[in-house]
Amino acid sequence: MYTYIRAPICNDFTLRTCTLSHSVSYSLRMRTQSLLLVCVGVSAMVGLWACASDTVATDEVDVSALTDDQLALKALQILGAKQLPGIANYGVPGVVGEGACASCHSINQRQMAEWQTNYNEQLGPEGLLRNAATLQNDKINSLRRDPGNNRTRFAPNRIGFASAGVHLGLGANVIPAKHPFAHAQGTFFAELFKNKASVYDSFRRQMLMPVENSHARLTPSEYETVFTWLSKGMPEANKYIPEPTQPTTCVENFTGLRAHAIAIKSSNWSTYNRDEQIPMFACPSLESDPLTCFQQKKSNKDIFPLARDTAFGRNWEKEGSSARIVRKLGYDTSFWMRTSADGRFVANGGGPQGEAVIEDMAPQLTGAPAREINVSDSYDPDFFPDNKGFMFPGNICPQSLLTNPLTTQVSLNEPGCSSSSADLYQTIGQVVGDNSIADRFVISSTHANDAGNDSGGGDHPMFADITASITIHPFRANANDAAGGYKELPDVAPVSTPFRGDAMVSRSGKLVATRIAAAGGGNNNANALPSLGYQLDTMTATKSGDSYRFTLREAGKICVQGNKANLSFDERFLTSQHYLPATNNGGTSSEIWVADFVTGKTVVALKMNPGQNAKYPHFRSDGWLYVLVDDSNTGDEYVVASDIAIRAAKAAPTP
Repeated sequence: MYTYIRAPICNDFTLRTCTLSHSVSYSLRMRTQSLLLVCVGVSAMVGLWACASDTVATDEVDVSALTDDQLALKALQILGAKQLPGIANYGVPGVVGEGACASCHSINQRQMAEWQTNYNEQLGPEGLLRNAATLQNDKINSLRRDPGNNRTRFAPNRIGFASAGVHLGLGANVIPAKHPFAHAQGTFFAELFKNKASVYDSFRRQMLMPVENSHARLTPSEYETVFTWLSKGMPEANKYIPEPTQPTTCVENFTGLRAHAIAIKSSNWSTYNRDEQIPMFACPSLESDPLTCFQQKKSNKDIFPLARDTAFGRNWEKEGSSARIVRKLGYDTSFWMRTSADGRFVANGGGPQGEAVIEDMAPQLTGAPAREINVSDSYDPDFFPDNKGFMFPGNICPQSLLTNPLTTQVSLNEPGCSSSSADLYQTIGQVVGDNSIADRFVISSTHANDAGNDSGGGDHPMFADITASITIHPFRANANDAAGGYKELPDVAPVSTPFRGDAMVSRSGKLVATRIAAAGGGNNNANALPSLGYQLDTMTATKSGDSYRFTLREAGKICVQGNKANLSFDERFLTSQHYLPATNNGGTSSEIWVADFVTGKTVVALKMNPGQNAKYPHFRSDGWLYVLVDDSNTGDEYVVASDIAIRAAKAAPTP
């Protein structure tokens, strides 16, 4: 997360000597070469996080001597606004790789204005953190995913660009004369968390941006450069990152999507897994109708009660569907939930130890104690469609780790685990073939961040611009089984998706859904849409040397408001969450909708009561739709399963 911050900022950070005047001269290093850990005893409160990264300077520049044009060039190089082939007059030369931000975000003025809003709500002159009347704990909790629940993780989007400098703290390499902004910020947060060392430690760790270790975090000099440019109002932004004409309309078209669902009917992962006789969790047998799943009883009571039979779940179910409460979680999650192909394992960010957790649902059927497997990662899990593996950004591991009853902790460095360069919000497609060794395609893209809260009563704006693209990481098995690990094939050129982001790939790797940016979306424009809807493209993978090349071709559009999409294993249904505005009787809420490619209909599957948010919908192999429900009325979270897609397919079978 990064944000655009207007002057004056230094006074906001209570650093009297800080000034925006160019009379302050300092040098900075522009590119990272090596990292050194420098520890200083700032105070007992700062503890471990008094250690901050430092770097070896290779390109010293006196920022006070830079013209506005030179300052813009330096800042945009750091952020990653690179020039791209075929796109005239956009970006800056000299960008190596993706810079600090461009692997996840489009570097454009609209995105930065949105980040500014996030910053100002907390750290601006009228921000909550500046209000002397606000209690310390309330200020700290306002930075969490759910400000009303101090058990939830801190969310980087709360403070915008400031999150890119939180890791710097008050390390020895943060020098007031050279880095006034960074030093002021470190001073402010040290005071905010005074006498709360362990909470401050969690804040520093959970606010890290970029998240992945594969992306170098900003040095004090880099942070200062970008901050200076932003504080001056982004001079020369129109020259280097002009605002191009964006899409204004979405014309719905299911024709190509229907054809795709029909063409893949007998060769999708739902069919393959059924033929492989992979048992589905909470189903009576391999041959049983999926509608008979989740009906087990204990002491004559449903193990998985219907939502309509609970006080909190009344009125959720729509379109004649049924929803089952699969599990009430005993902890608070972070970011999205994903489920193994058989539905047995449910993974979330957050958990009992504050990091990721994978829940084994099997003990519920026997009454055994809950089995929670802690994972040394933060968020964004996903599972292989063949039920053989799982991943978090940066790592892929065999699912046999989870089926081993002795596993209680996964470091992601166990035998069989492999490293991955995939970024956040990754999804996995797999060639339909041999269950263990078929090539995998992990894709990530320009995206909007969704911490899973109510988003202020609306969906997250999509800020993808003309440079937006998806990155595809092909993987190949090292041996004859998933337990042998995977190697990442040579880099594949990003595939252009102008004005589209939040890309999600289908399980076969043959279909990609992206969210379409809307002109004027975000930027506090109440009349603008967060996005125009969804474009779906067929993706063709062609062998190229020891890797692949990929092409996209539009298959259809679905013009519905929502957030990141998910595709069913049979590639007939697309689903997403849609945040609803607050009601008079209390609280925001959300709904889950499902689009049917065969019938061309989009229906609401689940609609929450005020104060409840259903989020991160995704399918397991047999069509059950899993959803995470966060009930702020009670502080509880639930794993919920809906049969709406199964019923729709029975009512109108795929031709």
